[in-house]
Amino acid sequence: MCHAASDDFGHRAATQRLRAQLAAQLQRRVDAQSGADAERGERGDVERTRWDYVRQLENQLAVKTGLLDEALRLHRLFHGRLVSLSEGLTWKDQQLEQLARSERTAWRQAEKDTQEMRQWRRRAESLEEENTALRDELRESSENNLRLRQFLDVLEVQAVKGYGLRSRTFSQQFPTEETKFEQTRRVSEEQLPPAAPLPALIRATPGESAAKLSFFLTPQEAWAQVGSSASDRLCGVNLERLKVDEPTITSARSRLDRVDEAKVAEEAKEETKQASISSTKEVLEISRDSGQRSSANSPKKRGNLSSAAPPVLGAPHPRPVRYMSATQLSALAAVPAAGAACGSVATMAGDARVSPAPRWPPSPTPAAQPAQPQQPQPAVKPKAAPLLPLPAARHKAAR
Repeated sequence: MCHAASDDFGHRAATQRLRAQLAAQLQRRVDAQSGADAERGERGDVERTRWDYVRQLENQLAVKTGLLDEALRLHRLFHGRLVSLSEGLTWKDQQLEQLARSERTAWRQAEKDTQEMRQWRRRAESLEEENTALRDELRESSENNLRLRQFLDVLEVQAVKGYGLRSRTFSQQFPTEETKFEQTRRVSEEQLPPAAPLPALIRATPGESAAKLSFFLTPQEAWAQVGSSASDRLCGVNLERLKVDEPTITSARSRLDRVDEAKVAEEAKEETKQASISSTKEVLEISRDSGQRSSANSPKKRGNLSSAAPPVLGAPHPRPVRYMSATQLSALAAVPAAGAACGSVATMAGDARVSPAPRWPPSPTPAAQPAQPQQPQPAVKPKAAPLLPLPAARHKAAR
């Protein structure tokens, strides 16, 4: 704007100078014409010609002044347009610089995204490799689980045929129940006061032996010699319920005579069980070898879980894979011990010994016979300690 003002001031000064020059020229011409007219004398047409010339010069000056004003107006207009174009050019330069900065930022973000994409791609490849390894391990574990399931089915069949239907359940419940009863008994013995002595009328004589205590004493006499324990003080002992008739003692003696026969049958059953287990192990070894050969010959595809080992026992409709827990595995290992422990029951607590229980259904009780002299019996191999019942249940069984 300062530049435009200075240009306008310069044009005005030039216009004033031009007007002054024109006025001076006009004055000189008028003076010259006046001198010439004075020399020629008074002629009427000379004065008219001079004023015509003056009017002509004034008209030319007015036209030149209008042209100068139009030129100044156009100059100002063009100067304003030049200023607006300069401002637009400056704004365009700023916009181009901003776009250049945005482009550089976009390039940096693109490089960062490319690096992140490469990292995700490497992670996806590692996850794919890990997934393939896990699928292979899952396939192998499913094959092993199938073989263990078949072995468990074989053991269940053997348990049903040779050791009764409750062998597996007993093997699972036996350790827990035994531990629980032992803890209860110890806590009861620690918390209860000392045992009170029983009446002297029901105590055994000094001449009775340990063998008679174990086999031929009545429950009343046995309790008199052993004494009341913590469980008896807790639950209470009714001496009237301990009375046993003579036929019951005779039946117990007849059951003792059948110990040898039961022992022989048990040994035969044990031999049969060992032979069956050995044959089952051989079958499982053969099936495992065949399964390994088939899995080695068949190519492993990624993510394919259908290449499981075929059933070894040749079942028409194999059951789905069943995963065994730690409890089932412990029960599987405890099946032989449970089969040996199923044939025994508990007797009195404290120092009492465990005697074999009668088989179910019980054989008919023979008629009372006179006491026979006892024959020396072979030593019976002690069995695993079973779950001891409470005194109330033991008294009810004795009654």
